[in-house]
Amino acid sequence: MYLDRKESAPEAEAPRNPPAPPDTSWLHDDEPSKAHGPAFWAGMVLLVAVLAGLGFAGYSFVREHKSLLNQFAALPQLISTLGDRMTKTEENLRQWAGEQQGLRDHVSALQNSWEAKLRTVRRQTQQTAEELFNRARAEAEGRASKIDARLAHLESTQESEQAKLARLESEVAQMLQTMAAHESQIAAAEQNSRSEREDARQRLGGLDRQIAGNKTDTDRLARSVEIQRVDFQLAKNRSQQLTPGITVRLTRIDVTHQRVKGWIEASLDPKTAIPLRDQPVNQPVVLYTVDGKRRDVVFTRVGKNITSGYVLLSSGAEPPKA
Repeated sequence: MYLDRKESAPEAEAPRNPPAPPDTSWLHDDEPSKAHGPAFWAGMVLLVAVLAGLGFAGYSFVREHKSLLNQFAALPQLISTLGDRMTKTEENLRQWAGEQQGLRDHVSALQNSWEAKLRTVRRQTQQTAEELFNRARAEAEGRASKIDARLAHLESTQESEQAKLARLESEVAQMLQTMAAHESQIAAAEQNSRSEREDARQRLGGLDRQIAGNKTDTDRLARSVEIQRVDFQLAKNRSQQLTPGITVRLTRIDVTHQRVKGWIEASLDPKTAIPLRDQPVNQPVVLYTVDGKRRDVVFTRVGKNITSGYVLLSSGAEPPKA
């Protein structure tokens, strides 16, 4: 648009009528003094100044708008290119219109083909539906005839069922009578069971009293055989009294296998000295004193310097008979 305005500006300033020829009558004037007066020279100076100013302005305009003038030179080629593009666009539009017409014709052909197929499918569907209806009606009629035959059979067998029902009713009556007899027997059995439970309750009371007496005897016996534990620690090759009447001496210890060698002596009965030969831990050595009390000597740990264990003192145990 800027180029168009610049190009059309000179055309708007151009006069419509051709310019008139300049007046040269003053060159042939008979009075030279009048032609070359001060006004003439002033006009000439003014004209020269105006022409110089116009020349300078034109030169400046041309130098500043040189690129614009070059664009004016390339404007016809640009217009020609735009015209070619418009021509190609019109050809493309005409081609697209032709393709659209072909597409419409193709769609119309497809529509006609689908309408024909739909009519064929509708006709086939109607025939299939009629065939299915006729088949279903034939099957229904066959089933109805079978049902009628079954109903006739049921009606014929109903009388026999009624006879069976009457026979079942008589059997139920007999069962009720039998149940009544059984109920009387159960009532008698319950009466007998109650009397037996009462006897059993009395017997259990006697057993409870007997158990209570036995418990008292058991508590008395437990108090008589009360067990006491006494812990000890022994050194090698040193006799040590564990409890009154029991002395132990260890002569050899085996830390790896947790065994000891030595002897145990009961001072109350010198004959009860027992040698220890590879005695393992947690295995008791049983002794009986002269008054019949049991002593259990148990080694629990064999160390390099100290051997630990305990003695169980029973107050009422008797030695086994030989």
